[in-house]
Amino acid sequence: KSKQNKTKQINMSFVSQILAPGGGMLLIPFIKIVICILMLTCGAACIAGVAQIHMAILLFLSSGLLYSLTWFEAEFAKVQGAKRSQGGGGATTTTTTSTRSTTDKTD
Repeated sequence: KSKQNKTKQINMSFVSQILAPGGGMLLIPFIKIVICILMLTCGAACIAGVAQIHMAILLFLSSGLLYSLTWFEAEFAKVQGAKRSQGGGGATTTTTTSTRSTTDKTD
């Protein structure tokens, strides 16, 4: 039972990191891998003759997506480097919480 609780805590910690502001950057390597697999699959299907035009277009679009993701990652790294060099220290995150008043409606 202790092992299940530890696994649950690790999963919740990972989810918390992803949902934190700026946490989406953790997913970029996984997204790149998925896009590369998509490109390989489309290239293989195009070579095999399965819907060649469609696969070629999808290959082109996925390569553009991979390029834009790589460009975004490089620009983000430049901005983070500039922040750190200006004495901003480490990455800081701020979270805001809001409370919502709910009223129960009865018909």
